[in-house]
Amino acid sequence: MTKTRQGPVGAKKEGIDGKDSIWTWIFMSLLALQVGLQPITVKLCIHDAIDESTLVVACEILKFILGLSLLLAEGSLGSEYNKWTLQGSLTSAALPACIYSVQNTLVWIAYQNTTGLTFNIVNQTKTTFAAFFIFIVLKRRQTI
Repeated sequence: MTKTRQGPVGAKKEGIDGKDSIWTWIFMSLLALQVGLQPITVKLCIHDAIDESTLVVACEILKFILGLSLLLAEGSLGSEYNKWTLQGSLTSAALPACIYSVQNTLVWIAYQNTTGLTFNIVNQTKTTFAAFFIFIVLKRRQTI
């Protein structure tokens, strides 16, 4: 259950009670574990001779399947399919899809050429740069 408290300027903010706090710690711990183990797992499981484009395509297919599965589990696959158009899809998703593909290719190259620690530090900068460019391009301030 959430509790309402007054913020520093008098605005109401939602607090987190014990139950939500436990889930927060669980998910943050899982995220830390994933960030720590991902470079090690990739180095152990993916041979250097594997073509990066094959891995990128495989990642994109897995993302598509995961997204489709979530829509199916949520029960909104049919309604989203009825609203879908090729033009709308290309307009909203073509540029980000190309950028993600280039990003994934660069990620795989970085995995193969850096240590796990270096990769994780550099990889985390993408969040910082995304926030920065959202502020610059969209004129939106970050909120907590």
